[in-house]
Amino acid sequence: MRNLVLLFLSFLLPNFLFAQIEANSWAYQLQNINISQISNNTTFNLVVIDYSQDGTDAQKFSSKEIMQIKNSGKKAIAYISIGEAETYRPYWMNEWDADNNGIPDSGAPSWLGNENPNWKGNYEVRFWEEEWQKIIYTYIDTIIAQNFDGIYCDIVDGYYYWREVAKEKDDADTLMIQFLSNIRAYVDSKTSNQFLIIPQNGEFIIEEDNVTPTLRQKYFNSIDAIGIEDVFFYGNLDEDNPYNPDNTRLNVLTQFIQNKKPVFSVEYLTDANLIETYISKAKEYGFIPYVSKRPLDILNDGIILSAEDNFETLPNEFILLQNYPNPFNPSTTIEYSIPVKSRSGVLPGDLFIKLKIYDLLGSEIATLVNKEQKPGNYKVTFNPIGLASGIYFYSLQVGNFNINKSMLLIK
Repeated sequence: MRNLVLLFLSFLLPNFLFAQIEANSWAYQLQNINISQISNNTTFNLVVIDYSQDGTDAQKFSSKEIMQIKNSGKKAIAYISIGEAETYRPYWMNEWDADNNGIPDSGAPSWLGNENPNWKGNYEVRFWEEEWQKIIYTYIDTIIAQNFDGIYCDIVDGYYYWREVAKEKDDADTLMIQFLSNIRAYVDSKTSNQFLIIPQNGEFIIEEDNVTPTLRQKYFNSIDAIGIEDVFFYGNLDEDNPYNPDNTRLNVLTQFIQNKKPVFSVEYLTDANLIETYISKAKEYGFIPYVSKRPLDILNDGIILSAEDNFETLPNEFILLQNYPNPFNPSTTIEYSIPVKSRSGVLPGDLFIKLKIYDLLGSEIATLVNKEQKPGNYKVTFNPIGLASGIYFYSLQVGNFNINKSMLLIK
């Protein structure tokens, strides 16, 4: 039996190890987080939050709380700074800068650099050093145990400080790409569930002189999307800067779209006219937009683009993803997509969708979906009750068209 299971695993695993993001709206909040408020909001299907209510292990969210978000149909992504150390995190020791002058004391670890003058409590780190990377891996272990769907990696652009400001590491750009590749390898070794890696900013890393085409591809292989701030409304104000697009950044970010990496964009706006301009420009570039205030201490509604407006981010054919986790026990999630348009032309507004489960003999076990649905991305949970371990099949049926995939239940 064990050999049979391993044989089936060899067929099943390649289909789901590489994550795909089907979110078309998102939210971003790092303070004053209310799990029920997030779960009850139906305007976004991906949310980035801190792993903890106050940044400490003592107030970290429970796996049950994160599952509450996920069970509401959203992906839960944990914020993590990989390029700066934060004094309110569990790993921080006060004796590293006992006099709080922003310069590490003699007993501080070798990886710790000076305090960021623009962000009190945030210290530059030599991110390529093994001890810092071990701290991040331990941090990720906690996030995985909490049932998060991925990590949102801030200060990827920290490589620039060590190369251009401190002038300590000429190859800091390539070392950051290697760090993200190491993180990808680490999470893949720790969980077989879909786990997303989304860097924030630092998009210019793909065009640095030290970054070869091979390294560039390594970077794209390591990440699933990118988050960006202030690309359309850059300025000195905390909120409501005038429309001031950074065309150099926008040109680089189009390469992420071309490499099928969604761009999650946030602008810090409260003015209705500016928000309207932002939404229009985000649609134009194929970005997934969100607005908030600079402290990220409130939860705003997600910005839902219409199916036609968001066409470039939707597939041009029916997609049935591999279930996750797989093998599974006790439940698994199945995601599928209905396109706005097919290769043959425009589809009707609503289509009658069937999603069914079958056993090895072809007998129908369950019907998960049996109704008309509009174009978009969907997910359902399969909770088998009374079924024995073994191979099962799930089928997406639309008229005479169907896609079938197999999954493995292990009890």
